[in-house]
Amino acid sequence: MHDSKLITFLRALDEEEIKRFGRFLEGTAQRKSPDRITFFNYLKKYYPEFPEKKMEREYIAQKLFSKDKNKLKKIENFIHSISLVLEDFLLYEELKVQKTKRDFLLLEAFKRRQLDKFFFKKIEQIDKTWDDDASVGIEQLHNEYLTKKMCLEHPNYSIIGQASITQGDLIHQIDKYYFAVKLYRTLCAYTTQNFLVTSDSDTERKQHFIQQILGLCQQIDFQSTSQIKLLSNLYQTYTGAASNFENYNDIKQEFISSLGLYNEYEKIDILLLLTNICYEMHRQGIPEAINKLFELNQVAVEHKLIFENGYISDINFRNIVNIACAASKLDWAEEFVSNYGGFLHPDLSDDILILCKSIIDFNRGNYNEALSKLAIVKFQDVIYNAQARTTMLQCYYELDHELFFSSADSFKSFLGRNTTLSISAKKAFSNFIRFTKKLKKAEHEFRPDVKRLAINVADTNEVVNKNWLISKVELLRHND
Repeated sequence: MHDSKLITFLRALDEEEIKRFGRFLEGTAQRKSPDRITFFNYLKKYYPEFPEKKMEREYIAQKLFSKDKNKLKKIENFIHSISLVLEDFLLYEELKVQKTKRDFLLLEAFKRRQLDKFFFKKIEQIDKTWDDDASVGIEQLHNEYLTKKMCLEHPNYSIIGQASITQGDLIHQIDKYYFAVKLYRTLCAYTTQNFLVTSDSDTERKQHFIQQILGLCQQIDFQSTSQIKLLSNLYQTYTGAASNFENYNDIKQEFISSLGLYNEYEKIDILLLLTNICYEMHRQGIPEAINKLFELNQVAVEHKLIFENGYISDINFRNIVNIACAASKLDWAEEFVSNYGGFLHPDLSDDILILCKSIIDFNRGNYNEALSKLAIVKFQDVIYNAQARTTMLQCYYELDHELFFSSADSFKSFLGRNTTLSISAKKAFSNFIRFTKKLKKAEHEFRPDVKRLAINVADTNEVVNKNWLISKVELLRHND
C-alpha cells in the first residue's frame, strides 16, 4: 500500500490540507462506521513518509482490527472509500482556488433548480467582477463567451434577463477567443524552433486560416481587444512580415501596459517571443538590441517572471547578468546578483554566483579580482567550466599576462578531451580561442592583417563573446 493511489494522494497534501481532509472525511462518515476515521488517523500519524512496513495491509489490519475476522476486507473497503472522498476533497479545494469555474458550476446549479432570480443576479455579479478586476489569461475571452451563451440559452432569458444578447454577439465573442488563442498557440509553436522563421516555413504552412485571421484582426472591433491587437502585431514582427522590426517598441509597451490580461504562462511566453526578436535584431547588427534585451529583463525581474517553482534557473540567471554587462548596466547586474542569488538552486548557487561576480569584475576592468574569484573554484559543470575559462582568457588578454597562451592551450585541450559538450558548443568556444590568440599575436606584429581578421570574426556565427572580439579588432584597427 506504500505506493498506492491513496497514499500517493495523501503525500501530495500539505499539513493544513491533511487536517482539513480529516474534518472533511468526518463529515462524510457514517454514524455506525467510526472505523474508517480510525483507519485514516492511523495513516495520518505516519504522514508524510508513510513507511512501507507500517503501510502493509496485513500489518494495519492486525494492528487496528485484530478481532474482526474480515479485517483485510475492511481495510480494502476503507482504502477504496477514502480514495473516493479524497477525490471529492481535491475538487472542493480546487474550486476554492478557481473561482471562475466555481461560478459557472453555481450558475448551472441555479439553472437546473429553476432558481432564475439567483441565476441572473449571479450573472450580473460576475460581469461586474470582470469589469472591475478582469480575470487574467486569454481564457477570459472564452469565459465571457460562456456567460453570454448561458444567458441566451436560459429558457427565461427573454422574460427575466435583459434580452440584449444575440446570436451575433456569441459568434463575435467566440471569434475573439479563437483569433487570440490561434495567434498565441502559433507563436508558441515558433518559439520551439529557437530562431525567427521565414514565411515559407513548414510550421507556418500548417497553421490553417492564419493569414485570414491576421486580415480580420485589423478590423476596429477586433483591434479594440488588447490580446488580439498585441498578438497579431507580435506575429507579424516575429515572422518577418513587419520589416525592420518597426513595431517592436509599440508591442513591448502594449505588453507592459496590459500585463494584467495574461496569466503567468502567457506572460513568460510573450516575453520569450520579444526576447527572440531582440536576439534577431542583435544578430542583424542593430545597435540598440542589447539595450532592448536588458529592458525586457528588467520587466521580467520587476514582475517576478524569472521564477520557476520558487527558483531562478541557472541559465536564466547567467543570461540576465551577461546581458546587463553587455548593456554596461554593471551596478544593476551587481544589485541583481545580490538580491536574487538566494533564489538559485542550492546545488548550483556557489558556482553560479562566483562566475557571475567574476564576469561583472571583468566588465568593470577589475581583471585581477575576476581571476582571484575564478581561481578558488573548481567548476563541476562543464558549461560553467568553459565559461570560467573564457573569462580567464579574456582577463589574461587584457592584462597582457604571460599565462595567456598557456591558458589558451589548456582551454583547447579541455575542449578536446571533453565528451559532454555539444559539437556546436565546442566549435563556438574553439573559435573564440582561435580568434583571441590571433588578436594577441596581431598586437605584436609589425603590420597585422586586421582587415582580414575583422572579416573572419564578423562572418563567424558560432563563436562566444563575439562583441568583445569585434571590439578588440576595432581597437587594433584604430591603433594600426
